[in-house]
Amino acid sequence: MAKTTEKQELVNHDTSSVLTEEKFIQMMEQREANTIRLGAKIASKEIVEGGEKKDKDGNPIIDGNGIVQRYPSTYYVDLTFDGGSIRTSVQSALFSTLEENKRYLCIGRLGNVRVFGKEQIMPIFTEFTKLMG
Repeated sequence: MAKTTEKQELVNHDTSSVLTEEKFIQMMEQREANTIRLGAKIASKEIVEGGEKKDKDGNPIIDGNGIVQRYPSTYYVDLTFDGGSIRTSVQSALFSTLEENKRYLCIGRLGNVRVFGKEQIMPIFTEFTKLMG
C-alpha cells in the first residue's frame, strides 16, 4: 500500500466543485465587490438648508434678479437596524419617496464622504426597496 502525504489527502476529487473559468470570474468579482445590503427602518428624515454663498469680503452673493445665492440643501435619513443606527445623506429625488417608520432594503457601497471638511469612509446608499411588514 502506497503511503500518502498530508497534502495528497486534502485534494478534493469531487467533480461537482471543479473550478471553471466562469466560477473563477464570479469569485474574483465577489472578492473585489464594494457593496452593502442593509435591512433598516427609517427613524427620521431631515432637510438641512444650504447656507448663503458669500464673496471674499463676506457679503452675500446676489444674482441678477436680486435673489441671494445659496448652497444646495442636504437630505438626511436616520436608519436603525439590528445592532445600531446610522445617519446618511441621500439625493433629493430619493428622499421624497422614503417614508418614516417603514423598513427598507438599503443597497449601496462604501465611499469617501466629506463631513465638516474631513473625509470619512461611510456607506453611500443609492437604492431603497420597501419591505413588507
